[in-house]
Amino acid sequence: MDDTMDENLIVLGAPAETQAAGGETSVATEAPEAAPADGAAAATPGTEPADPAAAPKPEAPKADDEEGEPEKPKKRSGIQRMQDRIHRLEAELAASRSQPTGDSADRKAAVEKEIGAPPKESDFEDYAAFEDAKADYRICKALAEQRHADRETSNATRQAEARQEAMEAFQDRLDDVREAIPDADKVLKAAQEREVKPHVSELVVESEKGGLLAYYLAKNPGELAKLNGMSPLQAAKAVGALEHRLTLAKPNRTPSAPAPAKPLAGSAAPGPDPSKMSLAEYEKWRSGGGGR
Repeated sequence: MDDTMDENLIVLGAPAETQAAGGETSVATEAPEAAPADGAAAATPGTEPADPAAAPKPEAPKADDEEGEPEKPKKRSGIQRMQDRIHRLEAELAASRSQPTGDSADRKAAVEKEIGAPPKESDFEDYAAFEDAKADYRICKALAEQRHADRETSNATRQAEARQEAMEAFQDRLDDVREAIPDADKVLKAAQEREVKPHVSELVVESEKGGLLAYYLAKNPGELAKLNGMSPLQAAKAVGALEHRLTLAKPNRTPSAPAPAKPLAGSAAPGPDPSKMSLAEYEKWRSGGGGR
């Protein structure tokens, strides 16, 4: 990548000074969030915000000698929520396999288009032939209806399996983001009660950058509110633009030390010194070509 970054790039998990010009800083200390507009409280995706007036008010601390109330159940952890989500998906998959889908009127029209309209008595000169035609038609209709029901069940099963695979892939992408960005787990847990419209949730889950999108929207609730207010088509365009801008910071890598230099090859070992040889050694050395 060039030293000059795209000014619209949003680098997640990078120090503030490495952010692109004009880009949002994603690891700065999170400021307290303002209350949602129109008094709407953050809610679980797919549910309506709770009424602020119905929210329980905090009670004053009781004295040590005063009998305390039973401890309230703790919030479910992120792991528990993920497991609950998987259980729900498995239940949907089982239900889709056991229940017929599709509108009965649509199926009836499809069957009639395949095998034709039922026989009419006016088309037959012989009433017995008409009865035979009706019996044949009933058999053809039953077989066609079974074929359509099988196709609908198969399609529903594939869709449920695709949703489950998408959720599993999304969880993997979230895990990658948690490993790469130190505060990701904290940010995602803090935002898990916010309202997310179904079409926005689907776009994030199916995105190749779903983990980054989830972190960015958790860090920037105003952006999430904008997406919630868009139509599915508008939201798809906005999410596509975000996908283009979002990227993870590259980890700082310490350059490896250069390999030690190889020692220079030494010169050939010095030959024998004739001055230190005996007469027999000298004659042998000379006869072997020494000194030439």
